[in-house]
Amino acid sequence: MFQQAGRPGWIEVIAGVMFSGKSEELIRRVRRAIIARKQVQVFKSHLDARYAGLFSVSSHDGVTVEAEPVDSADEISRRLRDNTEVVAVDEAQFLDDGIVDIANRLADTGVRVILAGTDVDFRVFRSVLCPPSCASPRSSTSSRRSASCAADRPREISGS
Repeated sequence: MFQQAGRPGWIEVIAGVMFSGKSEELIRRVRRAIIARKQVQVFKSHLDARYAGLFSVSSHDGVTVEAEPVDSADEISRRLRDNTEVVAVDEAQFLDDGIVDIANRLADTGVRVILAGTDVDFRVFRSVLCPPSCASPRSSTSSRRSASCAADRPREISGS
């Protein structure tokens, strides 16, 4: 991984409950980065084979983007290409706590990092949004997504 001279990296967090459009938003951001001619790598948990299969991130409405399945944060580090400018990770909550260190390290070297996942247990996202010292949040942007339930009101708890 090379240092992008003079270019600060950052972390974007897309968090929310199931069926709230997290993957859809990650795909939108990835596509925008590709349009901007950025070198993008997309990763996802090897546990997620829904919809379009293991080698793509897909939204509930069938939009997809190619992805590499990984079983640990360390595997992301091993698979990174030297010219990668944007790293996107879907279903980040299924990865180990090392994802926080990887995201911070990548951002420190000038990479834009996009993490998407459920935030119900706050394990990963609390660490990225606000490290133990809570002196300053690590993520540059975060978006909290909600879903609609049959009663046509926001759904705030996964599985309910």
